[in-house]
Amino acid sequence: MVDISHVGVAVAAVLLCVANTSPLVALASIRRLDLLQAACEQVLVPEAVAHEISPDGEPWIQAAQIREELQASHWLRRAVVVPSQKVRELKQQLGGSGEAEVIALAFERKLPAYLDELAGRRAAAALGLHVFGSLYVLKSARESGRISRARPLIEAMLEQGIYFHAALIERFLRDLGEI
Repeated sequence: MVDISHVGVAVAAVLLCVANTSPLVALASIRRLDLLQAACEQVLVPEAVAHEISPDGEPWIQAAQIREELQASHWLRRAVVVPSQKVRELKQQLGGSGEAEVIALAFERKLPAYLDELAGRRAAAALGLHVFGSLYVLKSARESGRISRARPLIEAMLEQGIYFHAALIERFLRDLGEI
C-alpha cells in the first residue's frame, strides 16, 4: 500500500516537477489537468512518457488532453533525459522507460516526481526524492477551493478505468472528512 501520511501536511504549489504517464492520464481521463497545473506551475514530461502518451497507431483517448497540452501550452513540456547508468538501472528495476526517466530526471534536477505506481514511488523515495501523486493533487485542489469534494473526482477516475487501491481511497477520503 502507498503511504499517504504526507497528505496530512499543508499543501503548497510546487514550481517545477517531473510527471509520469499514469497520474497524468488519471487527471486527463476526467479532463482536470487544470488541477495539476494549479499544484505544479510547470510540469516536465520525459520523452519516454511523451511516447507512452502518443503511441504509434490508434490514439489513446484518455491521453488526448495531455497531447493537446503538450503541443499548445507552456506549463506542460517535454524534457530530454540523457541516457545514463542511473536510467539503465531504473529501467531494469522498474521494467519500463517512463518511470525510469521520470525518476532519473527528478533526481538529476532535484525536483519532485509526480508518480502514482507503488514501485516507482518506492524507487524515487529510496533516492530521497519528494514524491506526490494524483491524490495529493486532489487534496491541494480541495484545500485551495478549486474543488469542494475529492470523492466525485476519484469516482469519475475509477469509472474511466484508473486504479487506486480501495483501502488507499478509503483512508484518503477519511483523512479529508469525506467519509
